[in-house]
Formats: sequence, C-alpha cells, structure tokens
Amino acid sequence: MNIDVPAPHVQFVHALAKPIVYPPERKIQDNITYRMFINICYHLPPSDLLMLSCVCKHFTNMLNEQLFPTSSEIWKSSRERFTFFKNIKCPPGMTEFHLTKLLNFANGCQMCKNKNITVTIFWIARVRACDKCILTKAKSRNFLLKGNYNITNETLSIIPPLVPCPDDKIDLNFYWVPHVISAKYKSTTFVNKNEYDKWISDMKDESFRQQQEALRYHNLILNEWNDRIIYQEMMLRSIIRDVCGENGVETLRQIPLLVNLRRSLRSNPFVIPNWESYQQQLKDYLAVPGNNPLSITNNTS
Repeated sequence: MNIDVPAPHVQFVHALAKPIVYPPERKIQDNITYRMFINICYHLPPSDLLMLSCVCKHFTNMLNEQLFPTSSEIWKSSRERFTFFKNIKCPPGMTEFHLTKLLNFANGCQMCKNKNITVTIFWIARVRACDKCILTKAKSRNFLLKGNYNITNETLSIIPPLVPCPDDKIDLNFYWVPHVISAKYKSTTFVNKNEYDKWISDMKDESFRQQQEALRYHNLILNEWNDRIIYQEMMLRSIIRDVCGENGVETLRQIPLLVNLRRSLRSNPFVIPNWESYQQQLKDYLAVPGNNPLSITNNTS
C-alpha cells in the first residue's frame, strides 16, 4: 500500500501554520503548573527571580511582562518586600523586570561583571556600571565634537547627558555613545526643515525631562546608599562592643581587618552582610598574638 508522505518543506510549512498556544497544555518543567509557578514566584526575592528567569525558556516567558502582564506585579512585589528600594517606582518606558535587574547591586558591574567594585546606576543609559567601564561607552562633549562622530552642537543639545557625571575630574557633560549615534542618524532622515526644527524643539524638552528624572532617581539611590552605610557602621560598632566592650570601638578602629571590612561594606552597601561571620573573623583576628591593641595597652600599663 502506498502512503503519500508530504515533502519535508511542506511539513515545515504545515508546522509553522499551526497556532502557537502559550502556556503549553502540558505541565511545565518538573511538573510545575503555571498557577503553582506564579505562587512560588510571589515568595521569592528579586535575585532568585532573576536566576529563575534563566532556567529555561518557559520560565523566561512566564516572567516576561509583555507575554504575561501578571509578572509585572511579581517583580514589583518582590522588590518592595525583599529589597531597600520600596519607594522607587518604575521609570516611564522601563519594565519592572529591567528595573529589578538594574537595582541588583549584588551582581556588581553589568559591563565587566566585577562584583567587588563600587558601581553606579546611570539612569540615562539605564546601566549599572563601575567608573572604568562607563567611560568605554560614554564620551565627553569635547571628544564628540572634535572626534570622528561628526556630531553638531545642535544635535548634541537634544541628547541628555549622563547623571551623575562619570568623571568628576572634568567639568563637562558626558553622553552615552549609542544615544549619540541614534540621534545623529535620526537627524539625517528629515527632508523638510520645519519638521527637523520641530523635532529638535521636542527633543530638547524631552532631554530636559529625562535629565530631571535621572537626577531624581539618582538622589533616591544616593540617599538610600548613605542610610545603609550609616546602618552598617552601627552594626559594625555593635559587633566590636560585643567582642571587646565599649573601649574597643575606637581603639580597634584602625586595625587592618576592620579597615578592610569597612571598605568592603562601603563599596556595595546594598549587599546584606553576614554579621555573624564578621564577628567570628574579628574574634579570630584578635586571638592572634600581637593583633589586639587592647591587650598590648593593658600589658603596658
């Protein structure tokens, strides 16, 4: 008996013609249903949600706000319940997922991936980066005007500069290079001068709005940053009191261990420290002969 089998290309076309249904009718990875998955996500901190979104394409899709609007509330709820950024609202044009990713200071610099370095969120560029990395894609006004970018002052005036300035040694505005390239290309697409002039005017207003918005968000993060440093200093002093008493707070301030701990805490105060581990490190350090200034002082007296 002869059986007509469609040619491979016909089978492929038929497969593409079938409607895609999502979520799939079958159960998701490890037999977790969609409802169960959502319920689990509501109890996870942002760092766990970010890792979960990388597990497989099903999890990625179900945490995608464009596919499932419910996931927007999951990201928002997780940020408000488990992080220090409860009062930060999602900026216009940014998803809750990208805001959560941006505020994940524990992952350090998004560009060099270094977790043991001080980072800053540059809201105009929407990137979290260290000072060294940001300068690879942010250039000063003079550099752009004199370099090979062929950018004009007028076009540059519609691009919002980075907030804060990535190089505080130079009193100049720095611009995100992808924004410069995009604005330059857009400026060449106008045939009618009136349309071009209107675009320039509108973009100047938008640039000012973005600068003000970026400055407001930067100040929110900066205030929270300073509050965390104050809190961590109080916790560190409390540990010293528990180990050495009140006299140890100032006497031990300059020992190498505490100097390094303070430097580490201040480089990224949004990472929750392991205070029990720090206390044990201090005890072990002071137990080494010659490391405890208090015992040396007592022996001298």
